[in-house]
Amino acid sequence: MALRAAPPRTRASVIAECLTEVDVRTAVLANELGLLEGALARSRERVRSFKQERKGQRELIGQTLQMALAGCQGRVAELDGELEHVRQESAERIAHLEQELTRDKRVRAVDNSKDDDGTLSIGSPRSGKLRA
Repeated sequence: MALRAAPPRTRASVIAECLTEVDVRTAVLANELGLLEGALARSRERVRSFKQERKGQRELIGQTLQMALAGCQGRVAELDGELEHVRQESAERIAHLEQELTRDKRVRAVDNSKDDDGTLSIGSPRSGKLRA
């Protein structure tokens, strides 16, 4: 078997072969580029979704804190009212106790001035004053 030499290639056939190879590689690269662009778009969407989720969480946390703060402020107002009520009751009770103490002191003073027989002395026994 004799080896036959391949027919010589023409310049046009070489250029056509190169163009075909370039077209194939361009198609492969375009496909890879499309895949990468898709991955990038999905990544951007995940980032956007994550940011949106975080924003929602921050808003929810903010609302929760606002509600908690309002509840605390309401409770502080209630406690202030209760404290004022207790202060008023205490002041009234103190005034009442002071009146009772004053009355008790008067009663003791009167009791101390009574004679052994229970009569009230208006003066000292030596002064000659009347006895009731």
